[in-house]
Amino acid sequence: MEIKQLRYFLVVAEELHFARSAERLHVVQAAVSQQIRRLEHELGKPLFDRSRRQVTLTAAGHRLVPEARAVLDAVSHAAEIVRSRSDEPDAPPHFRLGIAGGSGKRMDLVMDYLGIHLPDLLVTLEIGQVWEQLDAVRSGALDAALVRLPRNDQDLELIPVWVDRIVVAIPSRHPLSSKPDLALSDLANLPLRLIPSEQNPAFAATVLRACANAGFDPPTGFPFRDLQTTVLELGSGPPSWTVMYEGSAQALRTERVIFRPVADPSMVVQMWLAVREKTALVDALIEACAHV
Repeated sequence: MEIKQLRYFLVVAEELHFARSAERLHVVQAAVSQQIRRLEHELGKPLFDRSRRQVTLTAAGHRLVPEARAVLDAVSHAAEIVRSRSDEPDAPPHFRLGIAGGSGKRMDLVMDYLGIHLPDLLVTLEIGQVWEQLDAVRSGALDAALVRLPRNDQDLELIPVWVDRIVVAIPSRHPLSSKPDLALSDLANLPLRLIPSEQNPAFAATVLRACANAGFDPPTGFPFRDLQTTVLELGSGPPSWTVMYEGSAQALRTERVIFRPVADPSMVVQMWLAVREKTALVDALIEACAHV
């Protein structure tokens, strides 16, 4: 039995709806169903009745709810005890921050600000998937996390800190590369190599929704691999395009591909700071984010 399974179980028990639970957990619905099935298999009993239109808890599910809450509370309490005690009386303050990929120069500016205003603060950075980061904040493994596109998270406080722009990447040799004002609709006939929805559902949904609003459904290009490989292939393969956060583009400069913003206000995502509660160090981090 895993902590993640209990976390997923409690969210489904509260929502009684797998799609809403997946949205709240920031994962695809299949991931929620898979974790619940594994938990049911391990316990040897069904936890939810799926035979009706509405999902309901079984008797076993009702019995598990208080026990699961007690386990998660115990995990959080244990983390708090460890975090509140220092093995070294004069140890400097330590702040563990989860970060999202593609933040680019912004994280450098945040760290510079903290270094100037809190020179004794030790900051540990951890990168990971959004649902992993949020679980770590809930459990106390992280003090805070910078995440994109969280929705309906009832356990954490979500503070908006900045907006990330999504930019497009197209081959330098393509005629569109020299167009001064690139619109999303200009790319309508060009195959799109988009990160799979199961890897980043919110990002993929944002891009596809923006395309739909621009009046087209992009043709599918070669499968998306990792971002760096896809960009390299873009420069030498058949004409196509991909998308990424502006911060990622700053680290992927190549003469064979250009990175351009598009004149579409929906091609942006909000960055949030997720915390359990505000503290003096959290306030300092919020102030640092306001200066990037």
